Amino acid sequence: MRLASRLQGIVSCVLLSYVLMTPIMAEDAGAVPNGGSHPLGSPRQSYTPEQQAFMADLDTLLADKKYNELSSKMLHPGNAFQLVAAMDWGRDQMVQGSSVAVPLTQSTLLWSVGSTNPNLAGLKESSAFVLMYAVVAAAADGLKCADLSAQGHGVEEIIFKYGSRIKDVAAFPDDTKNKLFDQVLASEAKTAPVRKDDAYLCHYGMAEYGDAIKKMEDEKAGRPTNQNAFQPKFLTRSQWEPKQAEARKGFRNLLTTIFSPPPISKPKP
Repeated sequence: MRLASRLQGIVSCVLLSYVLMTPIMAEDAGAVPNGGSHPLGSPRQSYTPEQQAFMADLDTLLADKKYNELSSKMLHPGNAFQLVAAMDWGRDQMVQGSSVAVPLTQSTLLWSVGSTNPNLAGLKESSAFVLMYAVVAAAADGLKCADLSAQGHGVEEIIFKYGSRIKDVAAFPDDTKNKLFDQVLASEAKTAPVRKDDAYLCHYGMAEYGDAIKKMEDEKAGRPTNQNAFQPKFLTRSQWEPKQAEARKGFRNLLTTIFSPPPISKPKP
């Protein structure tokens, strides 16, 4: 009971620090004592050996583009210390410009914890910020896909997969959403120079379908089959950068459209 109580105290302290971040990626977020959250960009050596090992596993899954396994590991930490590691790792990876898969999972983690503890309900606002950030990052970096038919699928998949949470966030007060929009747009612009080509955003286009069909035809005909996973190609910076700059002008409208509740239809007389 004492150990459980101590772990709960650590978790509560850590998560309170996330509630107080405005936004969650704020660089002046302070450390939490007793094994809690560390400031943004802290060296791995400042974490416990267990936390370092947990974060190293996340590094490997991200590098290998094993997004489903990455999400599962982040969302199912074994204890409070691993939860801290997952949240800090997700925060730091966002700032470093990692795949949109990371903030999407981070948003789910924050929403889940905020939903299970009324005292930490503020985490839902942090979750909303991260989800909005993922939307605009997907809209911006999807334009890097060489397969034009895949360029918009990142945002489409977010809307489809996270529709329930989008609906919940849409119910936030307008002033709260407008504040989040400002923070999200500033954060997207700040991380844009360091964000890398994101294979997560360039799937489900005609190039990938063509690759899958060729593999099936080769297998059926008894020809050697390329068993490697499909690797999307990307445009050069000179090709995508002007398109991204133009698209960025419409990001506030994009957020407003996605995160606004549908109008209530009045019954016909």
